Amino acid sequence: MFFADVKIKAMKKIIFFAVLIIIAASYPGCKKNHKSEALPSVDTLYEASLVVQSALENEPDINVGLNDVVLPNTSHLFEFELAYDHDWLVSNKFLLPAADLSLLDSKKAVFATGTGSGQGPQAIKNIIIARAQIAAYYLTTASNFASLVKNKPAPEQTKGLAYVYGSHDFTKLNRSAGACPELLYGLDCSGMLMYLMAEAGINVSGNAADLSKKNLWEDALVKAGAAYSNLQVQSFSSSQMPLSQIQTGDIIYFYGTADDGTYGVKHIGMALNDPSGNLMLYQSNGRSSKSCELNYDGRHGPRRIGVTDPITQKGWGFSDYGVIRLVAKIAGKWNAYIRCQNASSDAITLNLNFPVIEGGAYQATGSGSDYDGSPINVVINGNYDVAANDLNGTIFYSFPNDPQQKRSDSFDIVLNYDDTGYTPLTKINDNGGCSAQLRLVNQQTAQVNQTGQVKVQSLPVKCNCGIGHPTVQ
Repeated sequence: MFFADVKIKAMKKIIFFAVLIIIAASYPGCKKNHKSEALPSVDTLYEASLVVQSALENEPDINVGLNDVVLPNTSHLFEFELAYDHDWLVSNKFLLPAADLSLLDSKKAVFATGTGSGQGPQAIKNIIIARAQIAAYYLTTASNFASLVKNKPAPEQTKGLAYVYGSHDFTKLNRSAGACPELLYGLDCSGMLMYLMAEAGINVSGNAADLSKKNLWEDALVKAGAAYSNLQVQSFSSSQMPLSQIQTGDIIYFYGTADDGTYGVKHIGMALNDPSGNLMLYQSNGRSSKSCELNYDGRHGPRRIGVTDPITQKGWGFSDYGVIRLVAKIAGKWNAYIRCQNASSDAITLNLNFPVIEGGAYQATGSGSDYDGSPINVVINGNYDVAANDLNGTIFYSFPNDPQQKRSDSFDIVLNYDDTGYTPLTKINDNGGCSAQLRLVNQQTAQVNQTGQVKVQSLPVKCNCGIGHPTVQ
């Protein structure tokens, strides 16, 4: 009897330590591990709370077309891609719905396309976001995956990809951690985000908590190569980035408390906006503890859902959120062109060097000449808001041939493109000269079209006006 008791106690210890090992291996987030094809097969993993999971699966899918998505530069997604990234679209036709394929075949690129030579930081940023959005649209279109299971030992997935906890490759059959023993095609939330970014040329890995870290994205940009070197990543809390300011392509991660009491990042997805400003989210939701059928029933897996307020109004149960945003660096050399509003030629052409990297105050200087050839010196003092991609400043002019004459103008430009086009200046100190316009062009882009010509050139013509002297009547 004594030896029997010893064996029973020993067995209990073995079981106890085995359970501890399993619990220690569990990781808070929407997946266990993306570094191995062998997915965990335990049922003690935890994700977001059941309240959150239930709320997510009851969110309706939102129907929106690719060209209904508005990029951070205010362009409609597919129109922008046709003009700036035509070659990539041709190489990735399988991602496109039939309606957009016909447009692709009928239109040609406006500029040199892709993330290589001829594109500036703003264009490259929006190209990356557009590619990720197209990949997300593909993943969330159920009909794209109805044939995946043909002649394969898997359940029919006519309602699209499943939620597979731990999966980062939807082209392979994976067995989810938890209650579902079947092999399924699908992704979890971080696996979906990894695929979107890979299609855009940026490789990231990890769980939802990992993907919420700014330094992970910064490292990924460095590894992506020189074409991405003029981009950077910014991280914002919910107080710094209200939902009304979230843009297409922003990574939103959500904090919450799991059913076991642990707090942390529990979910992640990519935002999109339509022309009316409605905020939506590409994400993959599901439950590792649910049966197989529930994880490929159309309410789970990669989906596009609406977001009005994930913290309160929708009752998702998350306690907070944060945002990762891809932004273009403005530091470097720019050309500035200043002209009278009714002129077709520039009075002043300046070479500016912006020192701004992370945002904040800056000063830039330059010199040029007025229409009559008289010299003008310029100092620009201003501020760059990296979150809004907004550049403002005051231009102070001095005139060496007339030291008593002073003029200053202000501007406020959202840098949607690497060539801003002309925007009106507001007079602060009026010297009687003409009302003027400012155009900024990042020297890292030539904005070259397919014939090799520069997009915009000012033509020299006579002008009866001037920046530095009263308008000639």
